[in-house]
Amino acid sequence: MVADHLGANGTVTYIFTISKALKQMGYTIIVIGRPGVLGDNFKQENIPVYEVEIPNNFDKKSTEIQAKIEEIIHNHQIDLIHCHQVNSGILLLHMAQKHNIPYVYTLHGLYNRKDELLKILPKCNQIITVSQLVQEQLVQQYNLSSIFIPNGIDGDDYFYQSDITVRKNLHIPETGFVVFYASRLEFDKADICMRLLKSIAELRQPNLYALVAGEGFRTKQIHNMIKAMNRKRATPYVHLLGSQQDLRPFYYSVNAVVGTGRTAMEAICCEVPVIAAGAKGYSGIVTKENWEKMKYGHFADHQADQPIHQRNIKNDILQLMTYEKNLGMKDIRQTLLKDFNIEKITKDLTSLYVNLLN
Repeated sequence: MVADHLGANGTVTYIFTISKALKQMGYTIIVIGRPGVLGDNFKQENIPVYEVEIPNNFDKKSTEIQAKIEEIIHNHQIDLIHCHQVNSGILLLHMAQKHNIPYVYTLHGLYNRKDELLKILPKCNQIITVSQLVQEQLVQQYNLSSIFIPNGIDGDDYFYQSDITVRKNLHIPETGFVVFYASRLEFDKADICMRLLKSIAELRQPNLYALVAGEGFRTKQIHNMIKAMNRKRATPYVHLLGSQQDLRPFYYSVNAVVGTGRTAMEAICCEVPVIAAGAKGYSGIVTKENWEKMKYGHFADHQADQPIHQRNIKNDILQLMTYEKNLGMKDIRQTLLKDFNIEKITKDLTSLYVNLLN
């Protein structure tokens, strides 16, 4: 299993979930990627992690890095390489071709430049797409077929729990309404964060609080904005938490999550209401009625209803502050676990692996 960087993001959390499930089925999993906070999660499950400085520039080749990866492949007698991100994907594709090892690439969305993806996708033994929409787009834009295997989540890892520890530590009252945003603070994800914070500031609700988890090259900009917001109240009501290894204590403490993709799935599994806002725009509150549409667009990560406007964010936060308890989160959780069942997804993956190895 290979990632560019083992930092706190949805792709690495997904890799961790399937790696753990595959290990329980008897597979030997080796993980490669640049050092990051989620590397420890693999180590705690006794999954070996090799911290390799995957170059940021996918054209850059390092003899030393390639030699290190070849040594890992040789020492562990690697049978199959499964990549998830472009930089490491290109590097490991050379290794797979050189040693005649089957190569699988999971396409988590069409975020990268076309010339980057064309260096990988046509040469894969198998492409996996995590949503039906991306599967369709791959045919339309690249004329390439794939197998649809969605992002999997384990209900034993994510479940409803009420825990006010986070609130106590941050001096947030139990009666406060807390909105949580967790993502890399870069590019469009940082833009969403800024719009969310502006919306919260404009609402001027004395009982409204916000938590932001993540890091990235726009952290300072967001930190400065939060500082300015907090100066307008007697006590801080917006908190920047940095990169977090485990988001569950926050899910247990908050009233709503603004997010997309994996974060949205984890929050729903913990029965926290979700406002879907992601790379493709804004889809609003996830409900039983709009579930199929939310799933198809991967909670606004692959497709969304509209651009992100503060007006919509404010309306949806106010709606949740009024009707939070009426969403039927238990039912939505059950639907999520049916559609993104980790056992079925692991079975589909192992079937794919066996076919390639035979």
